[in-house]
Amino acid sequence: MDANRFFSVSYDVRNHPLVKKLRFRFGGISAFGRYMALLGLLYDEGATLDMDDDATRGLLETELELKGEKLDEFISALADYGFLDADALATFGKVHCPSVAEQLEYRRDQSGKRKGKTAEAAVVDTLVEAGLLDRKAWARFEEQRKGGESKGKRK
Repeated sequence: MDANRFFSVSYDVRNHPLVKKLRFRFGGISAFGRYMALLGLLYDEGATLDMDDDATRGLLETELELKGEKLDEFISALADYGFLDADALATFGKVHCPSVAEQLEYRRDQSGKRKGKTAEAAVVDTLVEAGLLDRKAWARFEEQRKGGESKGKRK
């Protein structure tokens, strides 16, 4: 799978009070699954879906397994709880998630910064950004590795 096809979710998000309200109101843990499926669709579609477009509405009904009014209620509840942009929904009929938009923009920015770098440098940058690698420790390792390579070439 493509590494850019993932998004982070806190392991205990299912216990967040607003998620619990959503679960209670819309049939338990399946409501949480529907929310995760919607997030995936939003990532696929650039953070915004048009509820007034018949094809998009059909996609949402199929993917979320909610039809007509039930779909509208679910989407409205997500907006009411702050998971979606309530103004975009009420004013324009758009399902928009600002946090998804921010994450997609961040990824585009990072991708642009990595162009022209070696694959290794891009991986190092990603690990440093994720807090999994200390850049200074990597630099020391690189110095040792290069020193070892030059010693090996002398023989």
